[in-house]
Amino acid sequence: MKKTYSYLTSTIIGLLILFVLAGCTSLKNLPGYIAGTYVSQPEEGTEGRYTETFNSSYANCYQDTKTALSQMGASIRHESKKDHVILAWFFNKIYDNCIDTTKVSIYFEEVNPEKTKVGVACGNYGLAKFASEELFKRLKS
Repeated sequence: MKKTYSYLTSTIIGLLILFVLAGCTSLKNLPGYIAGTYVSQPEEGTEGRYTETFNSSYANCYQDTKTALSQMGASIRHESKKDHVILAWFFNKIYDNCIDTTKVSIYFEEVNPEKTKVGVACGNYGLAKFASEELFKRLKS
């Protein structure tokens, strides 16, 4: 029995080392990657990342985003008010070119007490564009 645990532990450690060395993730992002809450963010100003600023406080914008995601049929996978981020998935119900586990990262930056910059990012550029357009449209109304 002890031999089995030893083999299993060494196999898991070996796979994690290969995973990191292969460039799939960095040690900093490994816990989030394992938990399924890490999404690699495209660079600012590139495809796959869209931002818009709204005349709304951070708290209101955050709550309105959660409401909009629910209306869109997406589910929240992870949220953190402290880190100013929401991770959503299940966009496959409203967008054909993705699978249910494709995650969209929505992040918030408080510009001032009455303005909030909202960003939407996803490795699936088409989904990022679609989700940002749908979300921003709902946040404006």
